[in-house]
Amino acid sequence: MHKLLGDDPFVTVPKRYRKVVLKYSKLGLEDFDFRHYNKTNFAGLETHIPNVYCNSMLQVLYFIEPLRTHLLSHSCSKEFCLACELGFLFHMLDIRKGYTCQASNFLRAFRTLPEAAALGLLLTEADETSGKVNWPRLIQSWHRFLQQQLHAETCIKIPVEEKVVESSDLGTESPTNVSEATNADEKVEVSKSKKKKKKKPKKKEESEEEKDDEKDTDTPEPVPEEPMKLKEKSIISDLYGLSMDVTLKCRCGQETQRNVNTTLINMSYPDCSPQGPGKPPIKFTFADVVKHSFNLEQTTQAWCNVCDKYQPHFQSKILHNLPDVLALNTQLENVREIEFWKQQQMILKQEELENPTILSAPILGPAPVMCRYGNACTRRNCRFKHERDGNDPFNPNPEDENEPSWVPLGLRITLTKEGGLEIINVSDEEPLPKEPDPNVKYYQLFASVSHIKDAKTGGHLTSTIHVGQTYHQRKEKVTCTQWYLFNDFSILPIEEPEAISFNLDWKVPCMFYFVRRELTKHHNISVTNPFTFDLLFDDVALKNPKRRKITFTPLQPEELPHKGDFVGLDAEFVSLNQEESELRSDGTRSTIKPSHLSVARITCIRGQGPAQGEPFMDDYVSTQEQVVDYLTQFSGIKPGDLDPNVASKHLTTLKSTYQKLRYLIDTGVIFIGHGLKKDFRAPKEQIIDTVVLFHQPRQRMISLKFLAWYFLKTNIQSFTHDSVEDARTALQLYLKYKEMSEEGMENVRAAIKEMYECGRKNQWKIPDEEDDCLDVMNVIDNQIAYL
Repeated sequence: MHKLLGDDPFVTVPKRYRKVVLKYSKLGLEDFDFRHYNKTNFAGLETHIPNVYCNSMLQVLYFIEPLRTHLLSHSCSKEFCLACELGFLFHMLDIRKGYTCQASNFLRAFRTLPEAAALGLLLTEADETSGKVNWPRLIQSWHRFLQQQLHAETCIKIPVEEKVVESSDLGTESPTNVSEATNADEKVEVSKSKKKKKKKPKKKEESEEEKDDEKDTDTPEPVPEEPMKLKEKSIISDLYGLSMDVTLKCRCGQETQRNVNTTLINMSYPDCSPQGPGKPPIKFTFADVVKHSFNLEQTTQAWCNVCDKYQPHFQSKILHNLPDVLALNTQLENVREIEFWKQQQMILKQEELENPTILSAPILGPAPVMCRYGNACTRRNCRFKHERDGNDPFNPNPEDENEPSWVPLGLRITLTKEGGLEIINVSDEEPLPKEPDPNVKYYQLFASVSHIKDAKTGGHLTSTIHVGQTYHQRKEKVTCTQWYLFNDFSILPIEEPEAISFNLDWKVPCMFYFVRRELTKHHNISVTNPFTFDLLFDDVALKNPKRRKITFTPLQPEELPHKGDFVGLDAEFVSLNQEESELRSDGTRSTIKPSHLSVARITCIRGQGPAQGEPFMDDYVSTQEQVVDYLTQFSGIKPGDLDPNVASKHLTTLKSTYQKLRYLIDTGVIFIGHGLKKDFRAPKEQIIDTVVLFHQPRQRMISLKFLAWYFLKTNIQSFTHDSVEDARTALQLYLKYKEMSEEGMENVRAAIKEMYECGRKNQWKIPDEEDDCLDVMNVIDNQIAYL
């Protein structure tokens, strides 16, 4: 497909749709201005971690309100549960107002699933930049796989009582079949009763009265109950589930029937070729193609047990329900399907011009050739094609609001009594009936995922989403609806015509989401917080319960944290791959790709009370990924500390540690640390960062070690870093700051100024310690990704 839809170097992609290339500095991404690309209060997703191609689809799923609330309420003990990780990610997107987030923990769990690798859903960095990835097919496969995983992880089994099949169950009237089924059941029951009577022996010791009683009652022996059938039910089946009976009938008369459940519809395109010379192409509406895609009747090859070979079978389907979320894969896999879209778009434009015949002749001839100079061409009356040519019928411009769109804003789908479908295009503002019909559903276009073809970057994926009132009220404090373009961390409001316009030269639709109107009225959208204080007392995810060495004092019931309590926090990291950099001609070093860090230890200490400064949580985090550098000099982590087979530390899972921090965040505690303000993904009002408190504007950031030496008169990090020591020091620095601020902020500013003068005088080295270079900020100590 990549060659068929190859990137045209002369096609200009609008700037807002282009992939933003991150620029790294010596501080990594700390000084990258993400807010420049996002002026909204919605959170974007960063792109400097592997397999972020799914960012566009993650944003779509986040804005499905029933799905979001259900996953926020989900929690289980499985270490790598995509439903849990997706709920964590949605919570982070909720609390981050306009700032970026990372899907690193979700993608970490995704990488551990062997099925994902077997399906080719895991990409290497070389794959992503090679330009050979089939992005539409990849995101469609990823979406199908995720739905299957979420269904398996959230499903519950409910008993289903067997009952006589009625016409309302199948969506068709068949009284003869119902009668036959009822009679058959009765015959079975009669035969069972007769057998029981015949088999029951009479004892010789029975008296004549007992024999008479037996003749009168004639009670059969109890029959063991058959196990009740169970039906799987999940949030995925509730939203996307489409149930149907599929019947295959061989030409020999053999007929088989089975029930099929699906959650996705692959769009199938009919032949719209002109039906003769000089005739225009056949017009199909979007609704016509959706109906054709259900393939209710078709001929297919299947195995016949009677004929003992593959035979043509007539396949028919009877639908039982309509989903609340209609997910459509566009399946634009070849030139014929692309041409189908182009022809339908041109037919619409031609109809708007009220001249439906002028297009029939040119459509049969060769298409105009693109100008080699593109929009930069300066030749007058150039006979070649340019993207700027607004009147070119072969290149409708999606940016022109007057251009008609083949994709509708709404659909009305009717489920007939025979199990068939009637689908028509409607407006998304079509008035809903006062008395709704359960067999008729009104849908509105909710989102689309598109492939942006760019020869420079190899292409990427974006999404356009119709954000509703619920999210605007929570994020923007206004009541409205608006279309937005989500291009990873770049988020822009767009107009409705642009959301349904697709220039197939550079913007190819991959997926469409149509959701039922007033969706939230038909589903429970309340959230039940699954995280309780029990998480702080009992860690069920311990990797080494017999060998662990306790390095903290667990909280007592009377010490449970409350809103506004202080908690000191620090973390240590290990490296999963080395940093890639290049040396410039002027001798400076440029970062091409920063090292990929993974959290290895997280420590929380008490911020008040009699045991102030004592740790109540000191988790070492196990990882299944290969560690290339333990960074022992900076982290204090040694080989073996993260190995469940030999570790003596309190070794647990990242998910377990995250759940504890989530409980503390939800409780409303205030975290105190050094370098946490930007990297600790928590509400900014719950973070006190000592690197910011003791910072002078437009001056360098000061290390924790230097601040401790200057203000606390203590030497820390003598040989290596220790998260307990660092968290305790950050807490003491904050208390020192409060003490100085009691005498007025002028006193605080004067003390900080004197500290900078002392640092410059000593070249930021602590006296009596040789070769102890203090960096601006130790990024390794300060990054807590995904929290």
